[in-house]
Amino acid sequence: MGDFPTLETDRLILREILAADAPALFAIHGDADAMRWFGTDPMVDLQQAEQLVETFAAWRQMPNPGTRWGIQRKSDSKLLGSCGLFR
Repeated sequence: MGDFPTLETDRLILREILAADAPALFAIHGDADAMRWFGTDPMVDLQQAEQLVETFAAWRQMPNPGTRWGIQRKSDSKLLGSCGLFR
């Protein structure tokens, strides 16, 4: 696949999830209350978030690729979460 497909709205940027996003992903996916609705157990360490970044990147290389965007607020560059599409 080529360049990562970045998308923008007035308030948000949907962009590639990078290794530097692991702490923000850990904060999100380590929240037990939030993960109750997500359908997975909360993460217990930063290494799990680092692995998740690698997993998201690997999805784009699969025969039936998927793409996972990081949802970033433009006003303060905070990573709010993620969303994805799968073939």
